[in-house]
Amino acid sequence: MELSAPVGKVKGIGEKKARLLERLNIYTVEDLLHHLPRSYEPAGQCVHICELKEGGIYQVNAVVAAEPGFRRVRNGLNLTTISLSDETGRVEAVFFNQPYLKSVFKAGQSVCVSGSVRKAGRRFQFTNPSIEKGGSPQQGLLPVYPLTAGISQKAMRVFMRAALDAHIGHIPELFPAEFRARHGLAETNYALEHIHFPADEAALEQAKRRIIFEELLLFNIALASHETEVQSGAPVCVASDKLRDAFLKRLRYRPTGAQLR
Repeated sequence: MELSAPVGKVKGIGEKKARLLERLNIYTVEDLLHHLPRSYEPAGQCVHICELKEGGIYQVNAVVAAEPGFRRVRNGLNLTTISLSDETGRVEAVFFNQPYLKSVFKAGQSVCVSGSVRKAGRRFQFTNPSIEKGGSPQQGLLPVYPLTAGISQKAMRVFMRAALDAHIGHIPELFPAEFRARHGLAETNYALEHIHFPADEAALEQAKRRIIFEELLLFNIALASHETEVQSGAPVCVASDKLRDAFLKRLRYRPTGAQLR
């Protein structure tokens, strides 16, 4: 699959999701790979429910204990609540304005939930966590992307992972090895892999440095090219005397000397 291929060709996207991604100006595979995270969140420590503590960030492998609940709190705000359990206890996962989750998760399904935990009454509660069916614990930092309605963080991560798996190692490199070494730049495939799914903070910093350097360099080249075009002046339009006189007669004002020249 070429980088210029429609984004709908990426495994798991299809035509319907592709139309939603167009709202984010994502039309091709290359557009998707350059849709960069706006921030990152820690995956969290994988624990049992009985080990949760208020204010921490955790991952829990659990089972959906009952059919998800849904209620409207006020205009423009609704809550979807999923009760989760493991052999050590229960916890609730609460999602704001994500009503589609009610039809996604069913009682008895195995899930992996990760996010921040707070105390709600006598029980702990995950608020707007990441949740995946049958998911295994995730490691490191998780990307947080700009989204549009109908595309969740989980879905965007799945799409990005699929696009990277299909192309990583085959993305053309812009800079020669000597140039990268001189400026301390990571290779482009490494940078794209670790800007989306960084192995650690150091890998993320290397990826950011490469991508920022490339963007600034290309911007300055474009700016210098534009300035050169402006300084070279407008091209001369050559016309016959007859065409020139006809044009001047149509004007509703007398041109200045400079305009006549």
